[in-house]
Amino acid sequence: MRSSLSLNPDNFTFPFLFKSCGSLSLISLGRVLHALAATLGFVSNIFVSNSLIAFYARCSEISVAHQVFDEMLERDAISWNSLIAAYSQNYHPAGALDVFAHMMMHENPKPDRVTIVNVLPACGTLRAGRSGCEIHAYTMRHGLSEDVLVGNALIDMYAKCELMGEALSVFQNMGVKDIVSWNSIVTGLSQNGRCEEAMKLMAKMEALKIGLNVITWSAVISGYAQRGRGTEALRVFREMQVARAEPNHVTLISLLSACSSAGALLHGREIHAYITKFGWCDNLMVKNALIDTYAKCRDYEHALRLFDSVAFTERNVVTWTVMIGGYAQNGHANEALQFFSQMLTAKASPNAFTISCALIACAHLSALRIGKQIHAFVFRHRVSALLCLMGACSELHKKFLKGTEQQNLGHGGKYGRIKKKEIVEVHDIELNLWIISGQWDWATGAKLSMACFTDIFSQVIDLY
Repeated sequence: MRSSLSLNPDNFTFPFLFKSCGSLSLISLGRVLHALAATLGFVSNIFVSNSLIAFYARCSEISVAHQVFDEMLERDAISWNSLIAAYSQNYHPAGALDVFAHMMMHENPKPDRVTIVNVLPACGTLRAGRSGCEIHAYTMRHGLSEDVLVGNALIDMYAKCELMGEALSVFQNMGVKDIVSWNSIVTGLSQNGRCEEAMKLMAKMEALKIGLNVITWSAVISGYAQRGRGTEALRVFREMQVARAEPNHVTLISLLSACSSAGALLHGREIHAYITKFGWCDNLMVKNALIDTYAKCRDYEHALRLFDSVAFTERNVVTWTVMIGGYAQNGHANEALQFFSQMLTAKASPNAFTISCALIACAHLSALRIGKQIHAFVFRHRVSALLCLMGACSELHKKFLKGTEQQNLGHGGKYGRIKKKEIVEVHDIELNLWIISGQWDWATGAKLSMACFTDIFSQVIDLY
């Protein structure tokens, strides 16, 4: 640029260049431009530094973004907001809260509405309700709570922290509500098992001529499906079709989950036909959910056909786990372990719930030797790093192995004393860990494979 035009870039040029590099994820070019800006002495300019933070955040280089921030001689609200957003949007919520806490220690600049909107999702992800309440109090003291974006962020945060009373209070006291406000409260109610209240709000939206969109419908369908209320989820989908609303992949995955929980193979096939008709078969998440549905409903022919249709290089941890879990759930332990072996041969990395499903298959066969081999694999490949973070899950596997070993000595009942609620709590921890670390494939896998795990929990107890 310099040689061809014989012009030097200035502090107005670099922010545009860094923004373009961030939008296109051109990390290498951005680094070259960063070096050029440093050579020309522009990194001390606050506008250039702020654009650098945003660039590195877009490229998920959080540590470099923070380094740029630390080296700034002068910081404004945009500097702080950019760094908080960098952590929050890259699934490092603890980092976002830490930066916010440091910002609060400074007299200037004060957090503004952009700060609040960026930091509240971090509270929701961590289920840090107390921190969220403190931030809410700050917004009220400084006149920010009337802002619709702040209100929407507060509703979402409280809902994720399972504080629906506070979420409803924020919603009811909002002077101005947009479609996001309504969708946020409907989603929050649905996620917290209050689907009937969500449906009443949807009826109110229709009465007020507020258009229901795919997010509104999907939220309620997902809420019913997550609680095993497949019949209600399917009923809402039929209402959605009558309303001529087009589903997205989230809707379809939730519907398939509902069919799995209800054992509704016929409905699953109907949704499969819908998926084929409207071209969703190429979506891997939808295809994984289809495999899961057929496997849980014991239609292994269709499950295998779909599994084989996924290109070898495209199979992810979810694809393998739903097959392993589907076989293990229905007592086909040999087939489950064969798939687990194939997964390892394919050099696919199992997650904690893949391991759990494989161990359940071992329990069905009373195969202590294979169980120990899987346990050894876990430690060799550091899958156990997650289990170590989840003490309860680690103890679960220890009790499994001990219970299997002592089965012939009359102590097999130990496993039966493990409560299903404890496993669900462990699942929530793992799911949050994957979300926090940005591992969305693993998070989706945790959701699907946990469904397999809970379905066969009672069968495991029966074995002992």
